[in-house]
Amino acid sequence: MNPLLEQFLSESRELLEFCDDTFLQLEKNPQDSDTLNRLFRYVHTIKGGSGLFEIAPFTQLVHVAEDSLSKAREGLLQISSDGIDLYLQILDQLTSWLDELEENGQLGELSIQQSEVLVGQIRQRILKENTEQPKQELPVADGLSVTSVEQVMGAMGLQGVSERLLCELKEQVENLQQSANLVVYRPDTNAFFSGDDPICFWLQLPGLLWQGIDGDFSQENLNAFDPYACKLTFLALTTADETQIKENLNYVWHSVALHKIMPIDRKVLPDNPIKAAFGIEEVLFSQMQILLHIDNNPHPESSLASVSRVLSGLVGTVPELDKLPPIQNELGKLNPDYLKALECITAEGSATDCVSEPDLSNDQKLPAKITPSVGAPANNMQTAKSEPIRTIKVDQDKLEQLVDLAGELIVAKNSLNHLARKVENEYGIKALTRDIKCEHGVLNRITESLQDVVMQIRMIPVATIFQRFPRLVRDLSRRLGKDIDLQVCGEETEADKNIVEQLADPLIHLVRNSIDHGIEMPSDRQKAGKSSTGVIRLVAKNIQDSVQIEIQDDGAGIDPEVIKEKAVSKGVISKDAVAGMSDEDVLQLIFEPGFSTCEQVSELSGRGVGMDVVKTTVNRLGGMIDLQSTKGEGSVIRVTLPASITVSRVMMFEMDEQVYGIPVEGLTETIKIRPQQIRRIKQGESYVLRNKLVPLYRMHKLLGIRSTKNQPELPILNLNINGTVAGFAVDKLLEGVDVIIKPLEGIMSRFPLYSGAAVLGDGRVLLVLNPKEMQLCH
Repeated sequence: MNPLLEQFLSESRELLEFCDDTFLQLEKNPQDSDTLNRLFRYVHTIKGGSGLFEIAPFTQLVHVAEDSLSKAREGLLQISSDGIDLYLQILDQLTSWLDELEENGQLGELSIQQSEVLVGQIRQRILKENTEQPKQELPVADGLSVTSVEQVMGAMGLQGVSERLLCELKEQVENLQQSANLVVYRPDTNAFFSGDDPICFWLQLPGLLWQGIDGDFSQENLNAFDPYACKLTFLALTTADETQIKENLNYVWHSVALHKIMPIDRKVLPDNPIKAAFGIEEVLFSQMQILLHIDNNPHPESSLASVSRVLSGLVGTVPELDKLPPIQNELGKLNPDYLKALECITAEGSATDCVSEPDLSNDQKLPAKITPSVGAPANNMQTAKSEPIRTIKVDQDKLEQLVDLAGELIVAKNSLNHLARKVENEYGIKALTRDIKCEHGVLNRITESLQDVVMQIRMIPVATIFQRFPRLVRDLSRRLGKDIDLQVCGEETEADKNIVEQLADPLIHLVRNSIDHGIEMPSDRQKAGKSSTGVIRLVAKNIQDSVQIEIQDDGAGIDPEVIKEKAVSKGVISKDAVAGMSDEDVLQLIFEPGFSTCEQVSELSGRGVGMDVVKTTVNRLGGMIDLQSTKGEGSVIRVTLPASITVSRVMMFEMDEQVYGIPVEGLTETIKIRPQQIRRIKQGESYVLRNKLVPLYRMHKLLGIRSTKNQPELPILNLNINGTVAGFAVDKLLEGVDVIIKPLEGIMSRFPLYSGAAVLGDGRVLLVLNPKEMQLCH
């Protein structure tokens, strides 16, 4: 992908996210000028970047949106909630186009139509323009007379075009040899402030036969004169057809007018409307006046060529013109003999005052060719103080590569311990063993520091996903007719980038459920003695090495009896099994596949999918989800996840000469007990620890492997699983180690008992168990 396009996509997506949030702020406080100015800057930056690429529909839509925001800044219009709806729809379309650009490198075929529809809606719903009024169709004649040129100008709303420019346009029309289009472009008055470059746009026009610029300053009070207001009119005759013209001026097409002009039929020249309107003598006189003022013309060569073409077209009517000498001398200047000969011809006429003399000496003289203005001197840039760059953007693939290399370094560090034991046990070189362990300590400190830095690089605030919810809550509450206030706390809480990104969809589903199922209708809330506006709170906080996110609502809550009834009717659980369950356990049935309390399937819910997917995703990330609810008061859903998934500390143990690992996050302690301390209660085993009864599970039964011979002391791993302490008996306890846990693939991915695998320093593969599944599997 083009690096420039890649940068544009990245920056535009970020700016569109800012726009989304800022529009919602603007809706709450439409009079906040700071918010409106900030929003305008975001849109203006996106428009400026899009102008570097051939994405005219994108640029046109952003340009018109920017114009509407500009008028809002000037106080000429008020943006309503309906307007915010349209702006948010535009943001969605722009985001979709960015995805197309990233995938295909260009916009799809429907983009032009989509852009025109949204542009029309902006003009109709926000700018309040009459977009349905058809354009006035003018007849296409064989050439234009003086009167018809003025009619075209009037129909285009350009009656104020200077007489000088109109005169030259008539001359060009008279000498047309083929059909042409008359193009008129009037930039917006605030074009310079919105980043437009009218001359740059105009220079893109293909097939130019003639062009001119006119300025409307006739009624400007000098004291009120604004030098930054664009009051220019661009006119051109071009052989390009409408499609070509629109392709090059599509960015400013809303400011362009077009009219078709046909060439003059030379066979009926005596009846030519130009001759009838102001006479051959006046044509000759006007050309002579141009020659008399040629010294004040900034582009004399073009004017001399134009005069020569005009007079050559009159040779059939005025034979004396054929005897004129060359219009230019050897130096390319006006030939004095040519001017004298033309004076003799015009002296025979008597209508010398029919056409006013064009004044080309003042500031309104017409350049024959437009050249873009030159910017500020380059040395001005050297005076700017250079500031050091504090932040840089790094491609995610490079960051992942850095994480992988840090993981490889950890494996290499762990191998030194294995090497030290091998040197001492097999070769008996204790001095070398001490040196290896010493270097291992140094490498361990460096590796831990590098690990911390890499983890910090990958940590991003949860605000990156929280910022999606104001828009979601707004749209769904308006659709459902509910009043909801979203409150966000702790959005600065940080977690690993992969965790935050994968957590986005589950959180969206949980918030949607709170809106659809939790918050009541305003009338129902008032009957229950509540405020008509419901409250949903998103709370994020760090708890040790984990991040916890809560979704709280003050809605109707969940009735456990309804859950029981629905679970039995849908076959999720049997009637006998649900009878002995506590209310807390009943609420967890919501996370079972196929469960739903909704009577009818809607766009938002009712299909029985979603909550089980949420739980599966959270479990896959090594986290857990918990639901608490009180009928009539509301619900709280807590999602707890590890803050980082890059490097994990695991406790290793041995079973049947095979090494396994378990994350230390759920490990409370390791102990050894004598077999006599084990108590058998019903069908299970347990032991007493600090006057508390702890259930005991045999790891060899859990893993389906053979048991070892009786041991005088049994090693125990005490794990805290969902708030309950349980002991797991193993063959041998080993040391803890830092590892990179990779998810299992292939046939092993179907076993939830294993959360992943890691490579040890000696090359062996370590299977890491999932504590939450261990108790369930047992």
